[in-house]
Amino acid sequence: MQHSKCAFCEKPLEGRIEQDVEHFRPKAKVTAWSPSQTLLDEGLVLKQPANNSDEPGYTFLAYHPLNYIMSCKTCNSVFKRNLFPIARSRRSKAKKPPAVSTEKPLLVYPISDIDDDPEELLEFHGWTAQPKHASGFERLRALSVIELFALNDWAKRKELLAGRARQMQLLYLNLAALDDNTNQTLVRAAKKNVDRMLSSAEPHANCLRSFALLFRTDPTQADDFFAWHRRPGR
Repeated sequence: MQHSKCAFCEKPLEGRIEQDVEHFRPKAKVTAWSPSQTLLDEGLVLKQPANNSDEPGYTFLAYHPLNYIMSCKTCNSVFKRNLFPIARSRRSKAKKPPAVSTEKPLLVYPISDIDDDPEELLEFHGWTAQPKHASGFERLRALSVIELFALNDWAKRKELLAGRARQMQLLYLNLAALDDNTNQTLVRAAKKNVDRMLSSAEPHANCLRSFALLFRTDPTQADDFFAWHRRPGR
């Protein structure tokens, strides 16, 4: 269901050491989150204890199938841990995952149709994640996901961002081959590569789909991203 990708950052998962079976809503306890001042200035209001004490976890959801998710060790163990920030009152005794409108969670559950499609909240400018909405709760969710998982932080997640950039570079070459090459064998191969890279099964699919759109709508800027990645030391 997740195409062997992390549910939070879309990097590939491989083997038992790399991945965790994650409880989306923590089962034991929920720890308070301290968002940046920038996010607070955007209008984010969290529903959590004023003294930042722990709250009870979602005990009854410990074995609920729609509270399971696969994530990479970095997203789960380094960043998410026992965090589950919400904007409304917590329903820690719920026996099935509460509707999004009930708790207004800031994190997004990407499996099934019980939550928003992440691509309706997040898009990419080059390898940088950004909100798709200019205002409202959807924007706050996107900003929270980006900040909590450090999705744009080169210092903390260099390999993640470099992975996006490498995939963009390969996609650029194949898109360019579709447009400029007269060798039909090469064009057919490029078409297959583009179709594969833009499918949901591909790592960083959202990033690649955004870049494909940029390639068509602003080719000069797409060229600039490609040129930047090819500079010495990148």
